[in-house]
Amino acid sequence: MESIFIDTSAWYAFLNANDSDHEKTKKIFAETAFSLVTSNFIIVEVLNLLVARRQKRFALEFGKKVWHQSDPLIHTVSPNDEDEAWKMFQKYRDKDYSFTDCTSFVVMKRLKIQTALTLDSDFAQVGFLVIPE
Repeated sequence: MESIFIDTSAWYAFLNANDSDHEKTKKIFAETAFSLVTSNFIIVEVLNLLVARRQKRFALEFGKKVWHQSDPLIHTVSPNDEDEAWKMFQKYRDKDYSFTDCTSFVVMKRLKIQTALTLDSDFAQVGFLVIPE
């Protein structure tokens, strides 16, 4: 089964009923035939974003769900991934890629994942397919 990488922006829209992209991401999550993959860096970023937006209760619920199930599959960013991400982070000085974005790109390449569920245009800039378009 083909895998799809879930980015922070998609997780947040999915979790936040008030987000303008909530229904769109909810539908994609419900209808996807892909194996869902994310990284530990993305999970940390989602948890921190929820706390920063005063949604600690949702952060706790989300954490409980993702830490104890196999879907989505959480890939740990390895030290080698971090090194590669750091190189990428330095290389693209003209881009606003976060370090977490760079780790996602590296993990996706390592796992041969071509598609990201994201609302962030950075993934398309690097050459990945993006859902929703």
